[in-house]
Amino acid sequence: FSVGISYEPCMVQNSANASATNCNTTTAPSEHSRYTDLTDAVIKYSGEFDGVGIGLSYGYQTGNTSITSGTEYNDLKGQIMSAQLTYAGFTLIARNNDLGDSGQITTNTDDGGEEADTLAARYDMGNFSIGYASIETEKGVTGQSVKNSASYSIVGLGYNLGGGVNLETAYISMEQKEGATVDTDIDMVLTKLS
Repeated sequence: FSVGISYEPCMVQNSANASATNCNTTTAPSEHSRYTDLTDAVIKYSGEFDGVGIGLSYGYQTGNTSITSGTEYNDLKGQIMSAQLTYAGFTLIARNNDLGDSGQITTNTDDGGEEADTLAARYDMGNFSIGYASIETEKGVTGQSVKNSASYSIVGLGYNLGGGVNLETAYISMEQKEGATVDTDIDMVLTKLS
């Protein structure tokens, strides 16, 4: 088992802002980057039984928001759960991120519910590797009966040519919806020699 805890007093005081930036006069936390008193706690277990590797982790986040222009926002309360299995070059990972109504206006009742699910698998054999990942996200928006959502599917292949040189290619399919309306629907192929 391992346990980790971190604390950050102000997310706004970073390399993009002066260290004297007032954390209580920032803009709305729309991108989850404007919290104060941010606390992260994580517990993790990993072990191996008869060649099968198991990893489990649970994380919980809390943070405070400021009142901006008289508008009050929900404080950060988020959790992340993940599980990993490994066996003979094969790895399977499942993860759930749940931020609930964090960062949303407190008087709105039809927004938030922000959640993301990831499922990924990878197989390594000698110099060759193949992987797949599926990511699904959704978040409610005030005035919409259907949540905003995004779906990503990725298949990747890799080959180690030796001498630190790798050849990789990936096929990516992405769909983003604003309510029931499809905003983005693209497919792409990326190839990299590094």
